Amino acid sequence: MKRFIVFLCIVAAFFAVSCSGSHSHNEDSAIYASDSLALELGSPKAMYVSSGYLFLIDRNATEGIVQVYDLKEKRYCFSFANMGQGPEEFVSLNNLCFYEEDGESLVDIYDFNNKIVTYRLSSIFEEKESVKPLKIQSISKSGMIVMNLHKFRGGYVTTGFYKDHKLALLDNTLNLMQYAGEYRQKPNSSISDETHALANYGYQFISSDLHYLADCVTAAPLITLYELTDNNASKKWDYVIGELDYEVKAEYVPVYKSTRGYVGVSFSKERVYAIFSGDPADSPDACGREIHVFDIQTGELVQKLLLDRKSSHIVVDEDNRQMYVETNFPEPVVLIYDLPKY
Repeated sequence: MKRFIVFLCIVAAFFAVSCSGSHSHNEDSAIYASDSLALELGSPKAMYVSSGYLFLIDRNATEGIVQVYDLKEKRYCFSFANMGQGPEEFVSLNNLCFYEEDGESLVDIYDFNNKIVTYRLSSIFEEKESVKPLKIQSISKSGMIVMNLHKFRGGYVTTGFYKDHKLALLDNTLNLMQYAGEYRQKPNSSISDETHALANYGYQFISSDLHYLADCVTAAPLITLYELTDNNASKKWDYVIGELDYEVKAEYVPVYKSTRGYVGVSFSKERVYAIFSGDPADSPDACGREIHVFDIQTGELVQKLLLDRKSSHIVVDEDNRQMYVETNFPEPVVLIYDLPKY
């Protein structure tokens, strides 16, 4: 079992590498950036917008893993969260989640070391580099291997190579409520459940209202949207260009025949915006030049937006009608686009 867990960590690290329904849609549209924001980091891992600020996770940083930029003034402000083994430090920072609770704006940071660190958003701006967390919770007591975790209204929705289901729902005290979601069909019935769960590894993205979760299998061109209630996650639709396909040539190791799919997702109230790759599944770069725009209710592909360079992260700011897309070509930069009208 220890060998398998170590292998899971290696695979997760590989798939996390960032860039250096209906199938009818309108004509493809080339879009061009109206502005840009230069970055102070070398390898972005994730990107978020909240309260007029851009939050970026720098996978290479040891101090100030989370960088904060003022979008109005287009400048770097400060960084917080450090690598380390201490109670307020992080081994591998996976994602941020912004939400409201009891009248406060909160930010959760999930550490791969099985803990959730919660900050007040106001404290982040007041204390900056020296900000102290509001609380720290450990997931270790559950005995679960959690790969990705997001806050939703009923608690937390997680992925973690569970035997029969893609998702596990935890309450706010991190006790298991139930499992939900399904893995893709095995390409061969002789494949073990452990290996198939590993082959289904991917990225998850949650809407700002915590009502929808987009699940993207890394090594397959498909996306599934789940609707989240207080205690359940039910599939609303999926959009499948091609199915997950692989074979097993060594213990636990899937060798993929399918291609990479969606690598970055963001939401507006009525649309899902997803960066599509289409590169070979074993490609080291998780990036693409197409943004597929879906109707959030039906899963219909309503538009393909064509970028002028490969990108890996996307955030939609519906209030300001803008879309932020991160790219490393030729250097790290966030390109700013006017949000298309439909």
